[in-house]
Amino acid sequence: MIIAARQARTANTHAPLQERAATATGRIRDLFQPSMRLWTHARYGQQMSGTAAAILDASGRGITVTQATASKQPAVASTSNVKAWVFDGVNDALSTSAIDLTATSQITVAYVHRAAAAQDGVILETSTNSNTNNGAAAFFQLAAPTAQLASTYQFNTQYQYKDFAAPIGSWRGIVSVGNTALAAADELKIYANGSRQTVFATTIATDFAGLAFGNFAGYIGGRATTSIYLNASLASVLVLQVALDDTAAATLSTLLRQAAGVP
Repeated sequence: MIIAARQARTANTHAPLQERAATATGRIRDLFQPSMRLWTHARYGQQMSGTAAAILDASGRGITVTQATASKQPAVASTSNVKAWVFDGVNDALSTSAIDLTATSQITVAYVHRAAAAQDGVILETSTNSNTNNGAAAFFQLAAPTAQLASTYQFNTQYQYKDFAAPIGSWRGIVSVGNTALAAADELKIYANGSRQTVFATTIATDFAGLAFGNFAGYIGGRATTSIYLNASLASVLVLQVALDDTAAATLSTLLRQAAGVP
């Protein structure tokens, strides 16, 4: 996806926070709506406190995002003045209806994240276990060797995997781009706060030669809502059925932070 400079501009960083968030939200819709498959966006909902039994999907695809058990619902609260879902790292988790990635070798997953502690946890995982389901993707917060964020997908028990350092207590806009039609070294790319990441603690680069991702339910905050619980706040999670180019991915990582109201 190529975005002209005029179109790709982010919100004015000197504008009032509410105005900047509204502008960035509109830009995301203008640029990425056709390829959206899921967009949970804390500022999009009317709920300001309590816990989240159901979250609105802003993608227009009608995806349900729910947690029926009250004790497992993440809190809706402001974290460092950013409205977010706060996952407790104990048992909070949400599940989605199937995310449509029919017959595509391309995926972009973006989220706005703030770790509360160095603890392993699922940010988003498609399928009940991405290790055992071909064409599944997963995005983790890791505790070791230091606080890390990891992106991965797998086919036939082989992986694309990269992780990188992410400071605890800091809001970050992350974009992961997967394109199995590219050479192995370029199949998985990651962007944070406007820049492509190039330094990773661990890299696994398998050539998947254009294999397609699968349609799976999604899980946010825990694997299948039963394990690997996230101790962090999430302000937004976005799934696109397209592999963004460098300019678009870097732009999205900035716009998503702005849309979430990150100062």
